[in-house]
Amino acid sequence: MTFTQTMLSFQGRLRRRDLWVCWVGLTLTYATLFVLFERLDGVDLTPHRVWLIPLLMTWPTYALLAKRMHDRNRSAWWALLLLVPDLLGSLDAIVGLPEAIATPSQIVGGMVAIWFFIDFGLLDGTPGDNRFGPSPKAPREPSPSETPAVA
Repeated sequence: MTFTQTMLSFQGRLRRRDLWVCWVGLTLTYATLFVLFERLDGVDLTPHRVWLIPLLMTWPTYALLAKRMHDRNRSAWWALLLLVPDLLGSLDAIVGLPEAIATPSQIVGGMVAIWFFIDFGLLDGTPGDNRFGPSPKAPREPSPSETPAVA
């Protein structure tokens, strides 16, 4: 799988190791963009960096999650569960939810995040092929360009 397919496509499967490598790369990219926006002289992006940088990172983040979910033999639609705590947090920030709603929503959001971390970040994928494709751990045949010429 190419870098572009890994970061932008929702098709295929992704190993845990590759997920963590990509997460580190995304985190470094996120931090770099944030610092660059901070350092731009003469351009006030302060109100926009709060939503602009996460918006730029949303597609690759969900593409990685989708492929990792596929490796665990789950539909990528499960990723929508991660939007629930974000939406509740945004709603709380905008209108100020009553504490009777805000606190349980934070607890549920934390439980969802912990479940995602354990299930998709720590547990191994399904062995062998599944409905989303071949195992990313399976040995593959080298392409003709990778095969050494016999003289």
